[in-house]
Amino acid sequence: MRFKDSVAFAFPMLSLPGVGTSGGFTFMLQDRGGVGFETRQQVAQELIEDGNAQSGLAGMSTTFRANVPQPLVDIDRDQVLRTGTPLPSVFETLQVNLGSAYVNDFTLLAASSRSTPRPTPPIAPIPGPSAGSSCAALREK
Repeated sequence: MRFKDSVAFAFPMLSLPGVGTSGGFTFMLQDRGGVGFETRQQVAQELIEDGNAQSGLAGMSTTFRANVPQPLVDIDRDQVLRTGTPLPSVFETLQVNLGSAYVNDFTLLAASSRSTPRPTPPIAPIPGPSAGSSCAALREK
């Protein structure tokens, strides 16, 4: 069909959050047997190597590292309630200070990326028994 004096534009496919414009998938590996971080890292690496060996998959990777510290924070919920602080505020503060709070996704140079806030250097270390804490309700174990 022809339209006299018309102009046509082609638009690229919209970017999908976490995928971009190229496609892909996310795989979550769970430790249901309690085998530990090192075994989970090994299984994840084997899965990636097997996947990258297939002709239909390429560029598989993981950000999981077994040697990254896993802090355990015990929240004194009674003290939080006594101060009148909403418990979700404590969790949100922890997420921001540990670098896992989600803000949004953005596309830069045809790649979709996730935006997360990072703590400023004086706040970055995880509070320990001698370092003190800005919230008395938090104790590291």
